[in-house]
Amino acid sequence: MKVVIETSFNDNFIARLTTLFRETTRYSIQQSGVWIPTLIRYFMNNESFCFLTVRDGFELISCLCLQKKDKRFYKFFSYSIFYDLGNGVNDFFNIPCKGGREEEAATHYAKWFRENSPCWEQLRLQFLPETKMHAAFVEAMQKYFPVQVSRDRLFYKINTNQSWDSYFTPEMNKRLRDVRGRKNRIDKSGHVVDSKVIDTGIEVFLDDFLVHFSKRRAEKGEKNSYEDEAKVKLIREVIDAAKQDQSVQLSILEDKHGAVWAYQLDLMDRKSGVWYHYAPTFNDAYREFSPSKVLLFDSLKRAFADPEIIEFNFMRGEAAYKKQFTDESEPYMEIQVTNSFSKKIKFQKLMAKIVGAS
Repeated sequence: MKVVIETSFNDNFIARLTTLFRETTRYSIQQSGVWIPTLIRYFMNNESFCFLTVRDGFELISCLCLQKKDKRFYKFFSYSIFYDLGNGVNDFFNIPCKGGREEEAATHYAKWFRENSPCWEQLRLQFLPETKMHAAFVEAMQKYFPVQVSRDRLFYKINTNQSWDSYFTPEMNKRLRDVRGRKNRIDKSGHVVDSKVIDTGIEVFLDDFLVHFSKRRAEKGEKNSYEDEAKVKLIREVIDAAKQDQSVQLSILEDKHGAVWAYQLDLMDRKSGVWYHYAPTFNDAYREFSPSKVLLFDSLKRAFADPEIIEFNFMRGEAAYKKQFTDESEPYMEIQVTNSFSKKIKFQKLMAKIVGAS
């Protein structure tokens, strides 16, 4: 086996990579044949990207998808950092690998980073779910470099392979009392609402969704990723491509007059059976009814009723409402590797000592 670095791609490579992700990872919705090229097209700008591939002859065994940025330190110096491809955009990052070959592949990656130590200073990978490959990668890199691993962040999920009654226990019913209260308030107010699933024609609703999403983020003082035109272009292209496999789904809560109270833009992976709760928002005019929670409750019922869906995944972020709907969570791994062989790293440490002593 050997490591081959790819700094460009074609349809054939992306198809093989997509197959590898799908066959070897659980959460590959944002590492697909549509997502990766679109991400590179709209987000790379002056940054470089590369695919570190482990190959056995012509067989693709593993792939580490990276983007590289230069970070300035002091006045005249900068050092190079490898990040996970899609850093800041993706909710999950995976290093796919053929089953049973994780240790081999990880060893080859570690040797490549050691042999190419003059060309990088740090490696930072975020939002990795716990896998055998990710653990093997950490172990292999530790043989050469200082490695920091944190598991401070979580993603929440619900097992929808069970029955609705198994999930919606008396205790869960109690925890979701406010949602039931909002549904009752809607009924008493005279409003008639219904939730709908839209998997074709989503683009018709997208502009209105973005308006309300932006308002909510501004109101909460949170960063709005859709202020970046690149993110808007990305999601438009992903939605357009999803017409082929319905991998994007929009749920709405609508009243009898056609007014949309809440939106839920979700990613769907029916082959792996995961429904991803991606981007919810609501019309502020109906705030008193908590329409996003009402729509989420209806969506969960649909997920449990759909035999193809085995998991409802809340993706990254630990908002209180996610904890309200489920106790089930998994930690993300975050891996940071410092290239202790780098002259720039050694120089930076020396300067830090000098400044600290002065």
